[in-house]
Amino acid sequence: MANKILSKCLIGILLVTCFFGTQHSTYASTPSTYSATVTATTLNVRSTPSTSGSIIGSFKHNQRINVLAEQNGWGKVMVGQKSGWIAVRYVKKVASPTTNAYVNATTLNVRSTPSTSSAVVATLKKGQAITVLKTSGSWLQIKTPSGKTGWVAKQYTSTQPTSKLTLTANANLRQGPGTNYPIVKQGKKNDTYSIVTKQNDWVKIQLSASKTAWVASWLTSLSADPSVLKGKVLVLDPGHGGKDSGTIGADGTYEKTVALRTAKLVESRLESAGAKVVMTRDGDTYPTLSDRVAISHKYHADAFISMHYNSAGKSASGIESYYYTESKDKNLATYIQKGLVKYTGMKDLGVAKGDFHVIRENQDPATLLELGFLSNPNEEDKILTNSFQQNAAKGIVEGITNYFNSIK
Repeated sequence: MANKILSKCLIGILLVTCFFGTQHSTYASTPSTYSATVTATTLNVRSTPSTSGSIIGSFKHNQRINVLAEQNGWGKVMVGQKSGWIAVRYVKKVASPTTNAYVNATTLNVRSTPSTSSAVVATLKKGQAITVLKTSGSWLQIKTPSGKTGWVAKQYTSTQPTSKLTLTANANLRQGPGTNYPIVKQGKKNDTYSIVTKQNDWVKIQLSASKTAWVASWLTSLSADPSVLKGKVLVLDPGHGGKDSGTIGADGTYEKTVALRTAKLVESRLESAGAKVVMTRDGDTYPTLSDRVAISHKYHADAFISMHYNSAGKSASGIESYYYTESKDKNLATYIQKGLVKYTGMKDLGVAKGDFHVIRENQDPATLLELGFLSNPNEEDKILTNSFQQNAAKGIVEGITNYFNSIK
């Protein structure tokens, strides 16, 4: 009997030990801080590491975040000043940031080995940001913006940024690229800073010789550097034409006519900046929608811009820009929309996804612009003025310029 009692006690002790051991394992956090990008369309942040926890915030697709610790499939993150939990199966780890440099030569050859006699694998332009992987004497092993790895002569690079931005509103300057990082300084509208690097929707800026900070890109405007347009292939697509008049304005204006007028003004400005411009039509002809896309593909356009005027009733007003593929097109549409609103003073209808053939079927970065409503008699009169046409062209060109500055 004593032996049986002893055996039962030992079994009980083992069961209790196992139970508490399991509980400890379940609730222990493993410190494993890393950066990640969100793969879900929307990722909820919960108050506890469980689907039953209340939702205290969310992250968007492709947003970069920092996971502070992991716990059985859940990651601890910061949302503003609060900590919460996300399901880590909906994020993808990204490599830690490495040193950046900038090309300070007009062009810079990237070579297969650290030698001037080795093969050229890529060519970079002045001002482009490059990722430095390692140093070997007077050579840097780098990764180009397109992902190629090679070697460049160190003397033709600089650690200092070449572009600047201006704050368009008062903004929080933070320790890292996200709203979960502490604020290091309050930036004021119209403050100008040098750009160090970019990461998704955030820009790293130089505060002083030894201090940097991050700011949300949507609160900034790039200082336009028109030299970035030199050599760029830009396809301009005046909407409609020939048998297709497009919309007809309240006072009889043909959309096809005014769209071509705007495009020719944009063409002139872009060519003056050194860009190669291809028009889908130069006169009153009608290339099909497929023809227009084929032209973009034939010339491997760095950007395709389709210009239109709108119709939706006598009170409708404003400018809007469309993209189809977010990763490929949205930044182009966004920068041009900002430029148009800035220079024309028109109502900002924003940027939206549009299912239009010329951008949907286009492999190149593409946007479709609606530059005002011809159905509104007052807006039609304004659209036809030389000042509006010149300002619209100026806004489009500045938007294109800032787009290329943002990705160089």
